[in-house]
Amino acid sequence: MILRNVSFENDLEFRDDHVCTILAESAGLFASIVQSMSAMEEGVKPVEPFVFLEGENEIDPKKLLLLVTDPFHLDLNCKKNLTALYARMEENLTADPELRSEWDRLSILACGITEKVSKELFADVDPGHELSFVSFLKESGVRFDFSPSSTFKDRMLRLMDITAELMPQRLIVCCNIAGYCEESTWFELLKYACYLKVHLLVIDHKMPEKLYEHEIRWVIHENFDDEIKKG
Repeated sequence: MILRNVSFENDLEFRDDHVCTILAESAGLFASIVQSMSAMEEGVKPVEPFVFLEGENEIDPKKLLLLVTDPFHLDLNCKKNLTALYARMEENLTADPELRSEWDRLSILACGITEKVSKELFADVDPGHELSFVSFLKESGVRFDFSPSSTFKDRMLRLMDITAELMPQRLIVCCNIAGYCEESTWFELLKYACYLKVHLLVIDHKMPEKLYEHEIRWVIHENFDDEIKKG
């Protein structure tokens, strides 16, 4: 997979054993790139003409991107994460005939109890229908359990765990973190992404001068010349 922008000379190539970064030295360009990624995640035409390609085929960014624009208020229970969690839990239920049968029995039982209770009040109350497993998970508030006081690093590591297990096809796009974390934390995050083989793209206007050994960095200079650097 590559990321291309026709305004620049180089493409950014993604590899399973590397992490990719974009260093936009211009603060204005950095903001424009972040806005573009946000628009692409929502299926809106971006400000910058970025496109993700697999060979010559364009990849739908709505199905690809998992954008983190505010890493210090990272919500692990965002809609995409929970949807993936519920889908995997339903797959596990379906794969176990005994559990599937038990769930069907309980669902029918719950519907029957609802009907009995409602008829004690009014005869014309619709008792509803059997609850699907995913609906039950949503209504029960099944979520990822993490401390509100957990650090940015802990949340980022957990997000990579979740993505690797539930959404390996997703690309985590993390913006504006290098200036707010120590260099050791920076390298730890990149190293962990490589270990999990999670697709990670970090976009910033300031980064450690030293490259991580498995980093591919697209540097876009103030004069908009660009180059690819590899660790």
